[in-house]
Amino acid sequence: MNFNQNNNQNQNNQNQQNQNNRQNQQNNQQQNQNSRQNQQNNQQQNQNQR
Repeated sequence: MNFNQNNNQNQNNQNQQNQNNRQNQQNNQQQNQNSRQNQQNNQQQNQNQR
């Protein structure tokens, strides 16, 4: 591979990593939201059992 090809590959790798990071962040936010919802559901179930 020549110098330009290396640079292009490095840029592609960086772009892919950035995209992966964004996706991971979105996934984490969704998991956090799901956790909050589960907690609320559990609280509601506990109240219903009383």
